[in-house]
Amino acid sequence: MQIEQEESTQYNKFMQNFSKEEKLGEGTYGIVTRAFDKKRGKVVAIKKLKLDNCDDEGVPSTTIREIAILQKLKHTNIINLLEIKYFMQEKKILLIFESMQCDLRKYLDKNQTLSLNTIKLIIYQILLGLSFCHSRRVLHRDLKPQNILLNETMTLKLADFGLSRVFPFPMPKFTKEIATLWYRAPELMLGDDNYGTGVDIWAVGCIMAECLIGRPLLAGDSQVDMLFRMMELLGTPTDNSYVGLSKLPHFKVTFPKFQGKDFLDVIPVLQHDRQALEILQSMLQFNPGKRPQAKELLKHNWFDDIRNNY
Repeated sequence: MQIEQEESTQYNKFMQNFSKEEKLGEGTYGIVTRAFDKKRGKVVAIKKLKLDNCDDEGVPSTTIREIAILQKLKHTNIINLLEIKYFMQEKKILLIFESMQCDLRKYLDKNQTLSLNTIKLIIYQILLGLSFCHSRRVLHRDLKPQNILLNETMTLKLADFGLSRVFPFPMPKFTKEIATLWYRAPELMLGDDNYGTGVDIWAVGCIMAECLIGRPLLAGDSQVDMLFRMMELLGTPTDNSYVGLSKLPHFKVTFPKFQGKDFLDVIPVLQHDRQALEILQSMLQFNPGKRPQAKELLKHNWFDDIRNNY
């Protein structure tokens, strides 16, 4: 009992370092709040993780993974983990992050029509952060507007690395059940467990398209529905266009034979920017082997006018 009181006092004492705390969100893992950090003299975000539902004494693997990865990823376009506190008796882990204004989901909801220059700024920064992740052999695996944060100066940062993986070479087999459905790459839908950086590039393509049209590009309600929407947009792939396709677990020879659509019919605004069209089409290719690496995309001519600012 004495230990519990001491631990509780430690937690409460630590929380006295913060004022003006407000809740930002809540999930099965716990809550996220924003508060003024008296010690640092600035506003921070606090991720309070509940360990009540963990097996035995274990800390959730997603938490361990996120902490380990964020400690090795220090970059302007990746959220900065400032401090970690573990309160054993309280069964709480606190992750203290730099504070950002909002996530890209909220930003898109508030700003229905974005200029091509604003979209360029968004995509370039996402690719900068992603290129750094991939150079450190980290796949994010859950890129979506909710996991991209921005501040008042339009600086973007990748966040929520709970589903990330460090990949060695050669690439191992990974779990397929990752990434929110609307941003999930086709190889994952088809059951490929030997995927790589292409899953993140596909997600960036989906995010770019969403910025352009003001709604999710592929808003399916199941994996099959998503696959059919992809085929309707890009055309049904074959073994000629996607080597090894027919050997993937979820491939069916009975898939409808779609011809694909003209991207300009789907996203008319790209008629005014053929370089943007080119970069989007390169990311949204059925065959992951044909999608460029993030570092290659950053060299694209579309970014020439903003590259010197970063």
